[in-house]
Amino acid sequence: MQALVGPIPPRKQYVSKYQSRSLVPTKPMKVHQGVRDVGVESWPAHASSPDNLGTSFMLTKDKHMVVLHNPAALTTSKTSKPKFLDYLETFLRDELKYLGVTEVKPSELRLQAFRQVFEHLIEDFKTYRPLLSTIKNEYEMMLSAQREEIRRLEPLRQMLVTVAEESDQRIMELREEEKQDMLELKRENEALQRKIESMRNDQVSLEVQVEKLREELAIEYMRYRKAREDEMKASQRLLYIEAHYGDVIPDKNMKHSRSSSCVLLDLHKQTLAQRDEYYAESETLRRSSTPRPKWDRCADVVAGGTVRWTTLSASKTSDQLVEVLLNEITGSGGSDAAGAEYFDGMGMEEGVPKYLQYEGKVRNRRLGKRDCLLLIKDIWREKAAHDAEQEEGTKRVKLADFLHTYLERRFSLPQMVAEWAYNLNDACMRYSHDEAINMFASILNDEMDEVIYHNQLDGVTKLLGHLTKLDVENGNPGTLNKLEFQEALGQYFPDKSQEDVIVLLGAAEKELEAKDIDDLEYKNLFMEDDEGKTGPFLMELKKQWKLERHAYIDDIKAEMEGVTKVSVEDLKKAITTTDPEIDHDDMNKYLFWAFKVDTQEALEEVEPCDLAPLIVRLKNGDLKRIGKKPSP
Repeated sequence: MQALVGPIPPRKQYVSKYQSRSLVPTKPMKVHQGVRDVGVESWPAHASSPDNLGTSFMLTKDKHMVVLHNPAALTTSKTSKPKFLDYLETFLRDELKYLGVTEVKPSELRLQAFRQVFEHLIEDFKTYRPLLSTIKNEYEMMLSAQREEIRRLEPLRQMLVTVAEESDQRIMELREEEKQDMLELKRENEALQRKIESMRNDQVSLEVQVEKLREELAIEYMRYRKAREDEMKASQRLLYIEAHYGDVIPDKNMKHSRSSSCVLLDLHKQTLAQRDEYYAESETLRRSSTPRPKWDRCADVVAGGTVRWTTLSASKTSDQLVEVLLNEITGSGGSDAAGAEYFDGMGMEEGVPKYLQYEGKVRNRRLGKRDCLLLIKDIWREKAAHDAEQEEGTKRVKLADFLHTYLERRFSLPQMVAEWAYNLNDACMRYSHDEAINMFASILNDEMDEVIYHNQLDGVTKLLGHLTKLDVENGNPGTLNKLEFQEALGQYFPDKSQEDVIVLLGAAEKELEAKDIDDLEYKNLFMEDDEGKTGPFLMELKKQWKLERHAYIDDIKAEMEGVTKVSVEDLKKAITTTDPEIDHDDMNKYLFWAFKVDTQEALEEVEPCDLAPLIVRLKNGDLKRIGKKPSP
């Protein structure tokens, strides 16, 4: 038989893990020559069966296959094998036994032994060598690809192991944290149990006291009844005496008594006249010597502020001013039979704010300034919690929309919701001279950007953190001397002038009453009362922030001098000239606020507007200089 392809490369030497062994013996096999001369030896197919080869296979308990050799079967076979085949089988069997891989299962050593036998078989059968070589190459290529895939997936397996270990570690940490939380909750539960027990003891004590008071009340009631009986007896006795002894007094004594009585009456009249004269003189002296009350302070609690109080108090005495003030506080006058005024509902039209949508009469509670401030403070607190629950990047809900939700959550009846909404709206108008109430009302009516309120809170919080950090670095005494406090303000507000910093220091000294004291208890500057009011220091700081915003807007206004109708391009040009370092996002934010739009498409369709109302809206927006002020 002649080969179909070119010469076959030299045989490869097989190297086991024990030693180098060559499949081909030192001398050429004669059967190899016979194959070249006479072709493939013919041999019955059944002769190569496992029984005829003397080899059998068996499956073990652990599902592994082993090879069993039966030498007797080899000696009793009636059909002789080709010598070349017998040689190859004998070599394969010995090699597998030598390598210790007779068990039929995946193994690199077994594969290498079978590969060597197969390569030798390919070289001897030249006619089938191309096909067999192609088959072998396909298997080798597939095995190589599988090995490469295994090597590629090995790091992934390691990564999975690492991730599993990290997950187990994280689970252990979470369990430990949960354990700590459970311990804390347990301690808190025990503390609450102790508190409940203490309250129960107090309740028992109060019940004992109540019972004792009842007994004392019963005793006092009995005494009262006895006193009433004695009083009735005395009255009856007095009536009896008057009835039986009224005319017993002698006439002589009667005339003398009557004369003395007239003298005493005249003396009494003279005394009364002198008393009235002395009283008038005393009142005059008291009024001239006692300081008059500071009636101007009443302007803070009167609707309309200083202007209205000036009108109400004109040409009034102190007593009249007290009457005017009481009328303003109690809201007397102009009421119905029940003594309460009513608001008219604005209806359910779309243009009416949602929290004011109501039809019918709404009772006027005459909400006072203190109650108005407390309600506003609670609304801001609830809104901050509501905004914190929203997903990051979500647009903040408007105050007008949240107010309706807040009132519905706090008051279940629609009538009560409307009542508090209308009274809050009325109080905001009456006390608009108050800074906190005016800001709330402006934000509620979309006249001021809510971001201003949140930026003020954020700025105050960060300033306190800055001062606290400096205090901790000094050993945490809880105070800062005035020089440190002034330097800290200058570091935190690098854009402020030295004069502004000195003004803030003066406000802090005034609030803490520390003119002659070097150390300042700075944390007291950041306290507020139950109405949310702050001291002079934070009021001055907020005032400076407001002046900085307005100065920036005034610079923009100066760039539009002579313009009556302001377009988007006019305002954009003025802002760019005033603040050249402003970026695209801040520019769009300012333009959206100025022209009351939310999208770029809506901004492109905006019509020019008057300059005056535009400047007012800009001053109520969160506009601030991004870069440095250009040189003149």
